[in-house]
Amino acid sequence: PLPTRLCGVSRPTRMEALSALEDFAGGTRAADEAALSAATAAGKRARTDTFADQARATREEVAGALAAGDEAGDEETLDETTMKRLVLSFEKRVTENVRMRGKFVLEPNRFLPSEIELFADLKKLHGLATAPQLIPAFISTRVLETLLGLLSHENSDISIEVIDLLSELTDTDLVTEVSELFSANALIEALLGSGGVELVVEHMARLDEGVADESEAVHKSLLIIENLLEAESKRAAELLVGKTRLLKWLLDRLKPRAFDANKLYASEILSILLQASPMVQSAIAPLDGIDALLLAVSPFKRKDPANAEEAELVENLLGALCSALLLSDNQTLFLKAEGVELMLLALREGRFSARGALKALNFALQRNAVVCERFVDSRGLGALFPLVAGHSKLSLEHAKSKLKKQALEREDDEHIVCLLCSLCHELTGTYRQRLLGKFVEENFEKCRRLIEIRERYAQRVFAFQGRYREEMGGGGEEEEKDDDALFFGRLEAGLLTSQMATTVLAYLVISGDPKLSKQTLLLLHSADVGLHDLKSTLAELRDSMGEERPGSTVTNNRAKMESLCAKLDELCKRLVRRPPPSEEMPPPMLPPPPRATGGITSSPFQFS
Repeated sequence: PLPTRLCGVSRPTRMEALSALEDFAGGTRAADEAALSAATAAGKRARTDTFADQARATREEVAGALAAGDEAGDEETLDETTMKRLVLSFEKRVTENVRMRGKFVLEPNRFLPSEIELFADLKKLHGLATAPQLIPAFISTRVLETLLGLLSHENSDISIEVIDLLSELTDTDLVTEVSELFSANALIEALLGSGGVELVVEHMARLDEGVADESEAVHKSLLIIENLLEAESKRAAELLVGKTRLLKWLLDRLKPRAFDANKLYASEILSILLQASPMVQSAIAPLDGIDALLLAVSPFKRKDPANAEEAELVENLLGALCSALLLSDNQTLFLKAEGVELMLLALREGRFSARGALKALNFALQRNAVVCERFVDSRGLGALFPLVAGHSKLSLEHAKSKLKKQALEREDDEHIVCLLCSLCHELTGTYRQRLLGKFVEENFEKCRRLIEIRERYAQRVFAFQGRYREEMGGGGEEEEKDDDALFFGRLEAGLLTSQMATTVLAYLVISGDPKLSKQTLLLLHSADVGLHDLKSTLAELRDSMGEERPGSTVTNNRAKMESLCAKLDELCKRLVRRPPPSEEMPPPMLPPPPRATGGITSSPFQFS
């Protein structure tokens, strides 16, 4: 029967009232269940956090106990038998931990002891770093798969400990003997072939660098990657870029303006990757890598790095940019991102980044007429030619020794003459006239300077060849042609700088401007440099050039060098030597006064 207060209510209304009562009761039950669930979850989180803190404290005690045992000399000598016993114990700990975690999912205190024991066994495996000769036997136990599987462990401390172990085992700096090096490389080979690289990168991407332990784990993950690249440069680079998201992670890591050790390490790894393989250089384009590098360099265009570590960061970024600019597609992206303007601004400011900016412009202008024209349009000639004339020099404040300063000056000379060579190769029309006009200014001062650079580095190369022949006890020219040590020694002495300066001088001689051509010939003659010297240098440079490579621009420097040599040969045929004074007609009684030619009153050559 209905309550008395509802008897006077019509039937439909009573039904509605009953429905309302049921809804109210159901809502109350749902609210109670939700509250209970929230309270349970909060309690579970509190218990989990508590147990995690306890586990961390206990693991710290375990690590301390192991370290104390090592100091006390309790650690037994590690041989193959001992290593296999450690591996067997470790495998059992892993199996036990998986079983306990599956059985007591909601009770961390029940599986905590197995986790601590697993952590302790992981610590014991660090002894392998002191016995790298055991690594091949260690790999043969197939325990590496178990180790890599722990990178996905729910306890981040366990996975971080695996990273710490791998970073030690792959560190070739700890290896002292050749046999030990082969053993360490065996582990690197196993990581490359077992999918370990992908797991390391995936684990690194999950870490939170806001936590000190995880930030250190990121650093050690990058150390593992560096060790892989040192051992198998091209193969490891292509695997890392082709099968992981490492390249994107590195580019994203460079975006924050704040400096830290991991940002520095990321820039170093990126620079190594881009130097290792053209495949990596092409992979950076779809990820907006050129824009990312320019944005990372931009803050340093008007300011110097705060310390040596930040200076290394700038060098790594500009080095990575130069490697990327070896591909013409990246040169186009550099042009669209206004990289030419940014590098010229850094060059004009003369800060620490100016040297790297000069190098980046050198790489950007090679085999690319469009970038060369943008360089001229952006008033690049005005920034470059004071360096050519020697009126301004790049800063050497960060160089600590005299030898370092001299090496930087030689590097600057190389990039300057290479830039001039690229401009001479690529510019045509009014752009070319603007370039040639710079050599005429100030009474051909830049021509004199260019000849000085050529002669200085040619003498360095000649001196090195003499020392090398004395050390090797002589040898024929045919043997020297195939001597790689001699070739690289000549490059180190400045062979490329001398060759590039000779190329620019040859372009000035055949420029088509009678005044510039004649004055360059006179200056060469006063320096005792003949056209045959230019021809022999150009022929050696041309023969050392390869054919056009895939991915390059349409122009080919070898074809341009062949054209330049042909024009120089044609000019030599048009030039005839004046006869000696004894064969000439007797001079008149009152000879006309000599014409002024920039300090040289006559030329040994005349056009036929």
